[in-house]
Amino acid sequence: MKISHGRYYYLFHETVEKLRKEDNSCYICGSTKKIKPHHIRKVKESDPRYAAKNNVVLLCPYHHNKFHSLYGSGKGVNRHNFDVYVKKEHLIAIEKLKKEYNNLKEYKEKVDAVVCSAVENERTDLGCNVLRQLAVNLGVKIE
Repeated sequence: MKISHGRYYYLFHETVEKLRKEDNSCYICGSTKKIKPHHIRKVKESDPRYAAKNNVVLLCPYHHNKFHSLYGSGKGVNRHNFDVYVKKEHLIAIEKLKKEYNNLKEYKEKVDAVVCSAVENERTDLGCNVLRQLAVNLGVKIE
């Protein structure tokens, strides 16, 4: 039995290959593992928009599966839902980055305190110079 594809099916695969050559990464998170093509708007293979570059993005399996688990594979596959989904995912990523930044900031404050204390308590010139150089390398101001 021969499978019949719409006329834009093959053009779609050309579009996907062009996208992969430009930037073979997830549109949302930048991952490069097991990237899949995703239609922003669901259309039939016989519709010219099926292969349109502005209707196809590359997604990692996590974001591709998550989108379809939220919106399904039918009428829920549309520009509005895709834009809402991308915005939510980016907000989640921003919150994770803020949390990571705050953790790093707290860690740097602890390192600053330890280095400053060590410099104050160091009695040898050599040890003091080593700790001062370490402080400079870490960007810690010693008073």
